[in-house]
Amino acid sequence: MSALNDNHQNQNMVTLWQELADHKVDQKAVDNAKRAIDTLEKVADKSKPTLMLAELHANSTATIKPGNIDDCRKILHDLAQTNPALSKDFIKAIFDKKGDATFNLANIKALGHLFYRYDTTQKARSEPTGVMHFLFLANQIHETFGIEHFKIWKTHLVDRSHNLCELLDKPEVDAVALSIATLKDKPPLYRNIWWKLVEAQGLAMGDVSYAKLWHAYQRLIKFVESHDLHLNEDSISNYLTITENFNALVFLDRLNLTLNRANKEINGAEHQQRILNNIDQIDWRHNGFYYAVKYQHFPYWKPSLELHDFMFSSSATPNYQASWSPVKFNSLESAAINSTLAI
Repeated sequence: MSALNDNHQNQNMVTLWQELADHKVDQKAVDNAKRAIDTLEKVADKSKPTLMLAELHANSTATIKPGNIDDCRKILHDLAQTNPALSKDFIKAIFDKKGDATFNLANIKALGHLFYRYDTTQKARSEPTGVMHFLFLANQIHETFGIEHFKIWKTHLVDRSHNLCELLDKPEVDAVALSIATLKDKPPLYRNIWWKLVEAQGLAMGDVSYAKLWHAYQRLIKFVESHDLHLNEDSISNYLTITENFNALVFLDRLNLTLNRANKEINGAEHQQRILNNIDQIDWRHNGFYYAVKYQHFPYWKPSLELHDFMFSSSATPNYQASWSPVKFNSLESAAINSTLAI
């Protein structure tokens, strides 16, 4: 911190303070710094970086002006380059280019929160545990899944987080690591389906828990592979396109249940593959195919089994029992025939 006397270094530090700090949260600290500067003729301990930054920000006589968001990205870019584990393409994608993967002002302030949470202790100064760990995690996603899938992760997890801390929770980090280990050597369709589910969940629900969603998808992968079945990317993609208010956790739970129930039937594998090939043709609402499988123990699906052309029944109380037609019949035989037609 002795380089604080250098004007360029001063400007970099003020820029970081300006762009990374959440001044609504830190206003109390700034006000306290102003009072301390007004009261004390000089700061007793110049080794405390937070106090020096507060002094630069609070002292009205300071002549150093902070840089803008691009200057801040350049500083963070140079900082990231000191970590050999981060690829140049990744660093360029989030700090250099202006695109869907570039960290915006909200992302950078979230990095600031991450720094305050993990990197301000004495131990963290020599062993970074916050910002660098997050960047390492993001780099792994970028390098394993590619830039397009990385953009989905950024849009629906990073951009929706105010401080990024929840993305470093142990279950979330473990799930990311497990997804990378599981998908990196599998056919591309497994990765494509995974990120389509993440994107659809984010667009419809807003909230995405990487860990919860991954474990549901991993369960499907294990079942498909253990029964020598094949996922159908087109069928799933079409279903996601035509479905509003999509909930990936509910969908995967119902899909897994229907596949498991068919497992006990003769030619079960044939029925299971038919389900996977026709996901976009099946009604996955609660009262659709899922209802028939779970509550009526009917595990088969074919287009020809669809019920249609229901006729109105005059039953006063709604129920599943067939009711007699109010029309008077001359014989029990004709009554039975008409009752059957009315069901």
